[in-house]
Amino acid sequence: MARIATLLLASTVTPLLDVGLYNLNRTVNVPAAGIANTDHVPLLTIGRNGRIVGAFMNVAATLGAGATVTLALYRNNVLVRNLTGASTAAAASVVNGSALGPVDALAGDEIVLVVGGANITAAAAVSVDVQLQH
Repeated sequence: MARIATLLLASTVTPLLDVGLYNLNRTVNVPAAGIANTDHVPLLTIGRNGRIVGAFMNVAATLGAGATVTLALYRNNVLVRNLTGASTAAAASVVNGSALGPVDALAGDEIVLVVGGANITAAAAVSVDVQLQH
């Protein structure tokens, strides 16, 4: 259950608004090796306190036989809440957080991919879109 921070975008370059609703968008290329089952891969750092009101994830291709990812909110390397369900193993998939109620996010929290099912053995682009409200 390692933290793989090579794809993390620092909070200093994460977009912010004073008030309102805005999207945090990010597309990353997940490598074909080096990420194991149960690892978490931070993608974005929340720069200011807010409320997450929606989340979407698009996995462009398979991550390997049995490997899935779930978009989640972590605080101090501990799961706060899953924001989406898991992607489909051995296939491309789009997952949304349609059943997600508002989730409080604090400055310094991270939006992460949580790997499940198996180690990642195939590279794929993963796009995320998190709707944050101040």
